[in-house]
This record gives sequence, structure tokens and C-alpha cells, in this order.
Amino acid sequence: IEVSSSAFPITGEWAVHMLNVVAESLFMHFETAAEAFQGTDTNEDHLISFDEFSRFLDSLHLKELPPADYRRLFDALDVNGDGGIDKHEFFGAFKFGFHPSAPRRATARATAALVNADAQADSGGAGASAK
Repeated sequence: IEVSSSAFPITGEWAVHMLNVVAESLFMHFETAAEAFQGTDTNEDHLISFDEFSRFLDSLHLKELPPADYRRLFDALDVNGDGGIDKHEFFGAFKFGFHPSAPRRATARATAALVNADAQADSGGAGASAK
């Protein structure tokens, strides 16, 4: 499997699969790739360091991506090899998933809201509702 564009070449079945796994989780937390980048670039230097990337992935609680594999994915995203992920690298990796997956994102959020409402109802919580 190979996903590439003139700005973002990425190869390898594992890397492509992991990008899809991360993208699915991003859809649950952010509306756009720009918001996801800003949420990951915590020091606002317009470059995602490995530490920022690791903290961000930790926050997603991805069962398919253990911390031991964070560096491997980071290196796949760091196309120019400068030790950081810039906006072009980040957007190049995730843009292919954000727009077409908008219906999945909305469905996933609705499902999460329903699960939360059911959990509150099961625990006797008052005012449980899905947003």
C-alpha cells in the first residue's frame, strides 16, 4: 500500500494503517486538521516535536498503537527529517481522511453521546441525554 502526493510521500502498509487509526481518533476530537495540529503543537512554535506527538498519542488511548511504536510513526510523518512535524507534513498525512470522513465523525460523536447517555441512565443518573 502506498499513499502519496507531491507534498507527502508515505509508504508501507503499517504506516498507512496507523495513520488511518490515528485519523479515526482525530475525528472524535477535532473538526479539522488545522484544529488537530493546533491541539498537538502545545508550545505553539508551528512544529510538532516528538514529545508533543507522544503526549498527544497518549491522550488518544489508541490500543492499536503502543508507545513503543510512536517514534516509528513520527518518523514516517517527518518527511523532511528535520526532527519535527510541520503543518505541511501533518496536513499531507491527514487531509485525505478529514473531509470524506465527516459523516463518520458525526456518527461516531452521536454514538459516543448515546453510549454516555445509556451509561448515565444505567447508573441512575438524572438528565441523561444525547447531544
